[in-house]
Amino acid sequence: MSITIPVFMFHAISNDGLVVDADPHYAIDVNDYANFIAYLQSKNIRVNSLRNLLSNSSVDDASVAFTFDDGHETNYTLAYPLLKDNGFSADFFINTAFVGDKGYMNWNQIEEMNNNNMSIQSHGHHHYYFDEISENIIKDELSTSKKTIEDKLGSEVTIFAPPGGRITDKVRAIAAELGYKAISTSRPGTWNHNNRSDNIPRLPVLKSTSGEVLQGWANADRLHIYKPVAKYYATYAAKQLLGNSFYDKIRKNLLGG
Repeated sequence: MSITIPVFMFHAISNDGLVVDADPHYAIDVNDYANFIAYLQSKNIRVNSLRNLLSNSSVDDASVAFTFDDGHETNYTLAYPLLKDNGFSADFFINTAFVGDKGYMNWNQIEEMNNNNMSIQSHGHHHYYFDEISENIIKDELSTSKKTIEDKLGSEVTIFAPPGGRITDKVRAIAAELGYKAISTSRPGTWNHNNRSDNIPRLPVLKSTSGEVLQGWANADRLHIYKPVAKYYATYAAKQLLGNSFYDKIRKNLLGG
């Protein structure tokens, strides 16, 4: 049976609209985050990690997946407690080079999460765009991140989320060679659990994402999902035309830095 699963892509969590050392555009307020989890609980929709869903062939359709990119400290202080308290699981894609830096989780926090059914996965060693680095650097980024997490936590790393969603067939091939079994992209849409696992789409949660939209995504409502899909292809075209660096500069100016 074909099962469609909405996969949510979070980053940092803001506290009453404030977030430090992270892009505020991608930071959902903790109250909106808590309200969304309460909504899912009320509808008996279970929040799970991609790791758990990929290892379970008998997934029902009352599931969504939560993922968090970059390893921001608020993933531990604000996001993780609500997941743990409700018996949920999620994937945390970390950049291993930044662990313990200001604004990022440290290894003690990450280890606690790992020991409480959270999935710690790779976002690369640094936050490089993988469509503009050499093959040798791609291999080093993916292997260093994977080995570091596995050595620190004793848990296998099987999923990679490319920073900025920048991904190529070459990156997919190298990731597979190094033992990654799945790739979670930034392409919006819902994931068919029976489809290929090296192109798992995610729905980007922004500061401006309303509760109504989050609920629509959780219910796989096509009208709500169409909008981020259309926006994605428009920005993808701009990235291809302008290049990553110039596109990022324009984006920062438009969003006020």
